[in-house]
Parts: sequence; C-alpha cells; structure tokens
Amino acid sequence: MQPSARSGFWNEYTAERAITAFLCLVTGLSLGISVSTALDRRIHDTPWLRLTAVAAFLLLACGITIARRNLALDAA
Repeated sequence: MQPSARSGFWNEYTAERAITAFLCLVTGLSLGISVSTALDRRIHDTPWLRLTAVAAFLLLACGITIARRNLALDAA
C-alpha cells in the first residue's frame, strides 16, 4: 500500500478512529465522575446518582468497544 500525498491520521479507518475518540471521552467522563465522588468530603450518604452515572458510562464504553471490534472485524 503506497502512502498518498494527503495521507493523515483521519484518512484511513475514519469510523474506527472516531469511535475510539468517543470511547476515550466516555472513559474520561467516567473517571472524572469517580474521582469527584471520591474527593467530595461533603457527601455523607451514598451518592446513588453519581454511582449510576459511572455504571452507565462504563456499560456504554463496553457497548462502544463491542461495536468498534465488530466494525474492525467486518472491515478485515
């Protein structure tokens, strides 16, 4: 495969790379909520809304990973 004159990061496998970027965003959001829950000293009860959001983001990340893998396998 010859590199073209306009080859760049987003020119090949654009859907897979876009899904990877979105997966990084979702994982970062989950990590951010987890850290903010751990560092917030004002929380005396269990923060169910935050815990549910983290669980939802992790499940979303798993679904995105499955879709990305299936996309990569279909392309091969």
